Amino acid sequence: MNLHNIKQQSIVDYLQQHGCSPQHIRGNAYWYCSPLRKEHTASFKVNTERNQWYDFATGEHGDIIDLVCILQHCPIAEAMKHLSSASNTSAVNSSTPVASSFSFGGTSIPAASPAHHMELISVQPITHPKLLQYLAERELKKSDILQEKSDVFSFLWEISYKTSDKTFFALGFANDAGGWELRNPYFKSCMAPKSISTIKGKGGQRLQIFEGFMDYSRPDVPEDHPLSRYYQENEEMKRLLLAVEDLVQYPVIKNQWLELFDQIRKYPIHYSRKQNQLYPLLEQKGFDRPTTTMWTFDDMVRDNIRDAYNLLEAGNEEEFIKSCNKLIFYARDLMEKEETILYPTSYAMITAEEFEDMKEGDLEIGYAFFTPAEKRVKGTTVAGKSTDTSASSAPEAAGFAADLQQLLSKYGYSTGGSEKLDVTTGKLTLEQINLIYQHLPFDISFVDENELVCFYSDTDHRIFPRSKNVIGRQVMNCHPRKSAHVVREVIDKLRSGEQDKAEFWINKPGFFIYIIYVAVRDAEGNFRGVIEVMQDCTHIRALEGSQTLLKWASDEGIPTEAPTDNAAVSTAQPSSTPAAATQVEAEDTEEVASEGLRYTASGEVEITPTTRLMDLLNRFPELRNRLTEISSLFAMLRTPFGKLMAKKADVQKMSDRSGVPLDKLIAGLKRITGELLAKEK
Repeated sequence: MNLHNIKQQSIVDYLQQHGCSPQHIRGNAYWYCSPLRKEHTASFKVNTERNQWYDFATGEHGDIIDLVCILQHCPIAEAMKHLSSASNTSAVNSSTPVASSFSFGGTSIPAASPAHHMELISVQPITHPKLLQYLAERELKKSDILQEKSDVFSFLWEISYKTSDKTFFALGFANDAGGWELRNPYFKSCMAPKSISTIKGKGGQRLQIFEGFMDYSRPDVPEDHPLSRYYQENEEMKRLLLAVEDLVQYPVIKNQWLELFDQIRKYPIHYSRKQNQLYPLLEQKGFDRPTTTMWTFDDMVRDNIRDAYNLLEAGNEEEFIKSCNKLIFYARDLMEKEETILYPTSYAMITAEEFEDMKEGDLEIGYAFFTPAEKRVKGTTVAGKSTDTSASSAPEAAGFAADLQQLLSKYGYSTGGSEKLDVTTGKLTLEQINLIYQHLPFDISFVDENELVCFYSDTDHRIFPRSKNVIGRQVMNCHPRKSAHVVREVIDKLRSGEQDKAEFWINKPGFFIYIIYVAVRDAEGNFRGVIEVMQDCTHIRALEGSQTLLKWASDEGIPTEAPTDNAAVSTAQPSSTPAAATQVEAEDTEEVASEGLRYTASGEVEITPTTRLMDLLNRFPELRNRLTEISSLFAMLRTPFGKLMAKKADVQKMSDRSGVPLDKLIAGLKRITGELLAKEK
């Protein structure tokens, strides 16, 4: 019997054959008192549709093979033998250890039987025809194996061993601890002790082989470590998916589902941190699979969450339940990929110092289900580093200048900060260059001829927040795959000379954003990169007639921009490309109906989930700048897109979009409005 057929054997039938009956049945969910321990309330669930089990008390789960391995204290090969025997006889052989090795709902599990111990009988050169055939199928020729001087012959052997009073044979190579890694066409295992195998190469070189096993255990890191936060979010998401799996069996009660999805909809913040923090560091080290592949899966799960919620809101119950099953499958699959590939790889490749540096950006973007103890407060420290990244902050203000100085010194130029450099039409110091870029009335970015993001201007009025981790990234990796084709077309046409510029604009009620991409070419006409310029032209388009007299920005009729905390980074896409424009175009721009502010008997503003944000901002203009006291994510409300969002947002939507718990948000708004009212008296 092959592996697939074995896994198809019913867990419910297996349990029934051993005298274990479900305590209650709900649709395709069968609930048992756990066979793994003594209990009186059923917490062991079997999903008959997926033929999977889950122990809610311990978190253990798996298929029928996993269950037999635990109950029998045996390796996979032995479990498969038990199940094959059970299938052939239509009942479990009473002589097998299964019936006597566990008791459902009652006694504890005895220690592993000595009968399952693997005993080495002999080690010899490979002669068995079946093993030679197996090697041939693995593209190793018989002649290569039998040659006494063959590299294969030096470490690969035919192993005979005994288990459960039966003799078996397999291919084997020794590990460093004296155990053997075993393989044959039907199974793979290890004869203890388990360890790596060091195979000596020519010239004293060594190759360490970890074939046959992987360590999926979590890295031993502190609670505030970036990877620990990812695992914490996954654990909560797994719990929420179990709740989804349970609820889909019953008639839809909309309020139950809305409460559950209020939590699930926070999970995409998890993906924002991965894409803006973890992926860039891995790319710098040559590991770009997460960006090119996993980003697609991130977006898939995010879209599944959004689509399921929309179906729920629309009352399409049948399609909603289908979308929930789809969400469960893809979300669990992605979390498995994260925990078995992404996080172990990240832990191995990223240094402790780099993880420490990552914390600040993680705190800026936020977390899905919790607010960490190490709250980010402007002017305080995170991991011993200043978090005050305003334009007046010395380290930040000198960042670009310091980098440029370092580059120039590499090629023998003076690094004196006051020394003027020859530019095309003048002389400027590094400090002056840095200040000019910081005070440009528009945003500028530069991508070089190798399509690497080299620079962006960090202005107070920036339209799209960015993370410093974007520097040095492939520009194509800064966008989801579904929008990358637009970026690809722009770069290709600018590079080829077919076009010299590409224009985009976003025209919405209340703002107009202009984006232009310009090809950069040297004196010989060679393509050297792309400049992107983005400008909020709302005020410019509103101008009429002529204005020849001096008029200050503070005068009536000219809008002013409140200073932006440069350290505040929203969860928006870090790159201001047509992809971002497309995203905004897709947003619902319908404003929330205004009901006006209400006041309590004591004169305080009454704030509820339906309180309109624009009503609060109109009444308290200073509130826009103080919202970052609640969460740094609200800094985006100072941007043109944020101002658009403010027109249609109520307090509930603010909580949903930012991930800030509703009760925390209401309490923060009450505190700030109370202080502003007190100032007026």
